[in-house]
Amino acid sequence: FLANLFIKFTVEMYAPSLDAVSTWLLVIFALLAAFYYYSTSFVGVFKAVGIPGPTPWPIINHTPELKKHGLSKMLDEWRRKYGKTYGIYGFFPRSATLVTFDTRLLEHVMIKDFSNFVNRAGRDTTLSSVIDGLFFLKSDAWRRSRHVLTPMFTAGRLKQMLFHVSTSSTNFVSLIKTYKEQGKLIPLKAIASRYTSDVIARVGFGVDSKALTEEN
Repeated sequence: FLANLFIKFTVEMYAPSLDAVSTWLLVIFALLAAFYYYSTSFVGVFKAVGIPGPTPWPIINHTPELKKHGLSKMLDEWRRKYGKTYGIYGFFPRSATLVTFDTRLLEHVMIKDFSNFVNRAGRDTTLSSVIDGLFFLKSDAWRRSRHVLTPMFTAGRLKQMLFHVSTSSTNFVSLIKTYKEQGKLIPLKAIASRYTSDVIARVGFGVDSKALTEEN
């Protein structure tokens, strides 16, 4: 009798706690299931359309290989294994990326069918002004900038720029050699900034800024 009474008291005492634990376990399981579905639901889109590619790990996709060997090495290795065009999957942000080394396909993407590929991959979460730069513009802003810039880069104008860029490049190399001959550390970032300024001054304004030939 005492044993039955103790068991009944224990069950009544801990029943609410057990119900709460069960509820939390169900919530955690549901969240894990939702996360798994979110992370893997898009995997397989390339296989469905006959595009080869490396098999991703569950959830983390190709993160281990990229972390261990680096992006450039893995892209080259996958190219040798799967051909010029293959598909890979990103983990954060989740993405299905088509990688191609096929120049004919690249011509369609970058020239013939460019209107379908105007936006670059990128994150909009940063508050940095970098996202307002030319390489991060999207949609209508990119179209306007491209419309303005395209006439500036015709074959004839690029040939005219070549002499000025070549002159700045020669001065750039000479400055690096000077630092080397003097046994000094080369402040590459500062020199690169001076080179950029010199090219802009020559090409844009026809002015020899002497940014690479004089310290001040």
